[in-house]
Amino acid sequence: MTTTTKTVLLALSAWLSLSVAMQAQETPTKDTRVIPVAEDQATQARNTFVNYHNYLLATEGFRFKTELKKVKQTTDFLEYATPENSIRISKYDYLRVVRKAVNQSDTKTEFISKMVLYFPGTEDQFTNTLNLEAFYDTARPKTFYGYFDGLPRIR
Repeated sequence: MTTTTKTVLLALSAWLSLSVAMQAQETPTKDTRVIPVAEDQATQARNTFVNYHNYLLATEGFRFKTELKKVKQTTDFLEYATPENSIRISKYDYLRVVRKAVNQSDTKTEFISKMVLYFPGTEDQFTNTLNLEAFYDTARPKTFYGYFDGLPRIR
């Protein structure tokens, strides 16, 4: 190839990589944080986590991937509000947190302790209300490491 052709191709590739890099910087990142509910909103107890957990437990063939696709485009939030404690998180972020906790834990107690780490100050009331043990039993076989748990062991 001639020097002119090489120069043109080099300039074109530099221009394309620069435009892609600029576009990537404009893409917003999503933050997964628990949003505390304002104290004046916590006058009555609300717990949409229970309804959502019951829905997930009742869903036949529940899979995190399908549920995440459903709630990704919505702006629905889950709330747990009592006079002592207030939590608000989007359904999408909550499913991501739960999937991560289920994947990283090998037992029910480990899963519950990870959930307490993600939602501090909710040790007894929050975790007991949600019946996390039953949720772990339902969700674990449908995760990446849950599939490996179901495979036969070779000794």
